[in-house]
Amino acid sequence: VLLPSEPFEFTGEHVSLFAQLDIPAARHNRIILVDGSLLTWHGTRLAHALDTLPALFSPKES
Repeated sequence: VLLPSEPFEFTGEHVSLFAQLDIPAARHNRIILVDGSLLTWHGTRLAHALDTLPALFSPKES
């Protein structure tokens, strides 16, 4: 679950609330705060988003 900083600014408190839900993202600690411009802005931010977002969808190595 990606929680963007805009158009609504999600916070760590929201992450905690989502973490209590019975959903796969909560069970696998995959609730992530993300720069909202990566998800909601078009134009020149798109290149940065395409460079940054793939890492969020890849499992983290332990």
